Amino acid sequence: MKDIEQINNPLKLQELVFAVENGEVIAEKWSQWFQLKKKAPYKDKKLKANCISLELEGCNLVFASPYGQGEISRILEHNGEGPCLLKIANNNIVLEKEMFGGYYQFV
Repeated sequence: MKDIEQINNPLKLQELVFAVENGEVIAEKWSQWFQLKKKAPYKDKKLKANCISLELEGCNLVFASPYGQGEISRILEHNGEGPCLLKIANNNIVLEKEMFGGYYQFV
């Protein structure tokens, strides 16, 4: 039974990341519109982005603005602003996959 539970561990959405030009302004607007709590800003070195997360039940929203040449700046240049990365929590899978113009991370 324990083995079956581990295999069938449900996926849980963790974060939806949006590539944006000005994360501070957009996060503030979304926070006000939807009454969402803002977390402290942080740097994501892998994405080379300044990030601001809004707490949302079930999946946090993260607004990422580039601070150098990296993945977020590339996405903005090719696709414009919008959702670009979905982080999914699961104990059995560790994977990063690009599909349909977006990135998916199982962490």
